[in-house]
Amino acid sequence: MTLDYAAIDENPATQPLPRLAAFPNPFRASATVSFELKRASLVQASIYDAGGQLVSSLPGMLQSPGVHTLVWNAEGCEPGVYLVKLNLGSETRSLRIVKAN
Repeated sequence: MTLDYAAIDENPATQPLPRLAAFPNPFRASATVSFELKRASLVQASIYDAGGQLVSSLPGMLQSPGVHTLVWNAEGCEPGVYLVKLNLGSETRSLRIVKAN
């Protein structure tokens, strides 16, 4: 299982995404998490299983303002509920995602 930063969408013509969203949700093999930053921030991402165990994480990276995405390849993980937690400087956001069979 891997968690990676994906390309930044810097196209101003695209519609803004919600502050934190995952798609598809539920997912089978991988999920894409999108988030928007109003100002440059140090971003650290972690994924936890339903029991609170850390499953995957990314070290902190300074990200510019705008819309960003992370891709979690969950191959090898059991189906179930997972928590995506983003530390964005002084702010923390979280989102539940579901891995289907």
